[in-house]
Amino acid sequence: MKNNSRKVISNQLKRNTKLLYRLKKNYQNDFTPIISKSTLKVYEQIKNYYKQEVPIILDNGCGTGSSSLWLAKQNPNTAVFGIDHTNKFTSTYPYKNIIFAQVEISQLWRLLWEKKIHIFKAYLLYPNPWPKSKHLTKRWHAHPAFKYLTCIADSLEIRTNWEIYALEARDSLEFMTGNKTVLSKFYPKTSISLHEDKYMRSGHDLFKLMSSKKRSVRLTII
Repeated sequence: MKNNSRKVISNQLKRNTKLLYRLKKNYQNDFTPIISKSTLKVYEQIKNYYKQEVPIILDNGCGTGSSSLWLAKQNPNTAVFGIDHTNKFTSTYPYKNIIFAQVEISQLWRLLWEKKIHIFKAYLLYPNPWPKSKHLTKRWHAHPAFKYLTCIADSLEIRTNWEIYALEARDSLEFMTGNKTVLSKFYPKTSISLHEDKYMRSGHDLFKLMSSKKRSVRLTII
């Protein structure tokens, strides 16, 4: 099968020199978006599962939802929420433990943090790398809401096909949590998403970050 995906092309050849400045600013400042009705609706669904002590998996930026389907199949005793700002989810799915929702992700992270709802595991699978240096703040690990995700997720996994993104994300995770983050190059036996399958067939290097809570995270916003 022919390659069908170009590797990430960027004018940024190493970790962005402004990353630490951005992380410090994000850490010190609160992020208070206006919460939409759609976000509130998803929050209520998550809260109901949380009250029933059902482990919650959050598949952030799930796209069509292929990764969410994989997670639901592998984790039948959990509630898998596939969330994205667009509504392009698959219309057929055979698993009862999956919920798709169109939502502004940063709003949801903030609300879950505010209401002290914890997520069993969260995923960021091949997020848009925003490869231009000037677009640093558009990358999730440099977004002001990212600190909330590090608080609510007991375990967080990020996958990317751009090494610089992986290195920056590791720096951000360790800055926000104070915990060691495991970064590795890997080649999955089975692709977890359509993007992963495409990158594998195109011969890209793939990187995985794993961060789990070992102690309380640093964030203490009043």
